Formats: sequence, C-alpha cells, structure tokens
Amino acid sequence: MRYEEYAPPEPLLPIIRCVWPMRRSVVGAPSPQRIVPDGCAELIVNLGESFERVESNGTARVQERVLVVGQLTRAIVVSPRGGVDLVGVRFEPGGLHALAPGAAPGLTDVDARATDIHAALGDEALEAVAASRSLAALFAAIGAAVPDRRRGQTRADAIVAAAAKRLDAPFSTVDRTSEALGVTPRTLERHFRDRVGIAPKRYQRIRRVQRVVAGLDRSIAPAQADWAGMAAAHGYADQSHLIREFRDVVGQTPTAYEAERTPM
Repeated sequence: MRYEEYAPPEPLLPIIRCVWPMRRSVVGAPSPQRIVPDGCAELIVNLGESFERVESNGTARVQERVLVVGQLTRAIVVSPRGGVDLVGVRFEPGGLHALAPGAAPGLTDVDARATDIHAALGDEALEAVAASRSLAALFAAIGAAVPDRRRGQTRADAIVAAAAKRLDAPFSTVDRTSEALGVTPRTLERHFRDRVGIAPKRYQRIRRVQRVVAGLDRSIAPAQADWAGMAAAHGYADQSHLIREFRDVVGQTPTAYEAERTPM
C-alpha cells in the first residue's frame, strides 16, 4: 500500500490539515478495514473500486464515490471491493464548518455525497481533479468553495481552533482548556458542537485513543506491550481506564485491535 500526506498552502492551513492519496493493488480477497476516529472530518474522492460501509447490524451499503465523512465518535468498518485508489482531504477539527457552516453536527457518524454538503464540490469535477494527481488543482478547487477565513474568522472559530490544539495534549482537561481560553465550559461545548460536531470531552477522548493507536509498535506482541506504562504516558488513570476508553472508541480491546490490524 502507498500512502502519503501533503500539507496545504498557507491560506488553507486553518481549514485543511493535509491531503492524502492512498493506492493499493488487489492482493487476495478484499477484507473489512476498521477505521478509527481521529477527530477530523474528511472529503474523500474514490478513483478505484467502490467501498462498502458495514453497519453495526451487519448490513452493508455502497458508499458514494465523492463523499464527506463527518466526525466519527466510534470506529467504523469499511470494505473495499477491489483495488484501492483514494484521494482524501483531512480537515482541521473545525474546518468543515468553514466549508459548510452548520453542517458538522448533522454529519456526526455520517458520510454523505459531497454535493449534498456544498454545491461547488461537484462529483465529476472533483473526480477529474483528483485523477489528474495535481495537488495544486485540488487545493484550488477546495479553496474556491471556502471564503477567505483570514477575514471571516470569528472569535468562536478561534476558540475552537485553540481548544482543539490544547485538547490534543496528553494531560489536558476541558475545564483547564476553557479557563485558559477565558470562556465557560458550557460556551466551549456549544462552539465545539456547532463547528466540530462533537463535544470537546468526546474529542479529547478520541485524540487520546489515537495517540495510543499511533504508539502501538507492531513489532511487539500485544501480550508483551506495557499497557500500564502506555496508560501513564497518555494521561489515563490506570490500565483499566485505557482499555475502557479504547473499547468505547475502537469497539474492541487494544489487544484485539492489534491482532486484527489491517493495512488501512
């Protein structure tokens, strides 16, 4: 599998975290892939075979070829139906709000056709841009759909952006974050839900689990991993706290996740 990340040009930095192309040839029968939340919404253009999203009840539905995936509160399972050829745009936590104000709450745990979110994200046009492999053209297409945030950013936008950075820290709390930003926890939650789609506490939990996922060393057998040490390093009260939150976000224990890990 080939996966890369590219930073956006400076004007889009407050909105977009990166663009990522991913390509993988067919190797045996396609297998389900568990996608763990990372605290960011994404715009995805599928240039390969269609994907299916496997729902919690076991049913599967074919995803759109050009889609927006909102904030995930729990891991989802998708299954490619052949070779993988994707181009994704990963937004900053509040970046989707810049593209489609007010859309984030309704997209939580949902993927939707891109044109249903913003008319400028035409399916055929975006597919053509993505197929050209031109990052400049892709950034231009996204930039054309977004107002100049350097002029239009509100205080609430700035609060959410600053809060997201603070909540990424291992030992952060919502109360300390709101105090540092000069707002009440309730105000922070209101702004965060409106622009990110989830509560700041849930975002913090997702980011903490993501740090654990990123820190799992695949060369170490799960049974030998120092879960207690990992819990202490990432701000958990103890090992059981880590496992409880990990299961809540990922849908399985860290040991089960590590044993199941797939290329995506």
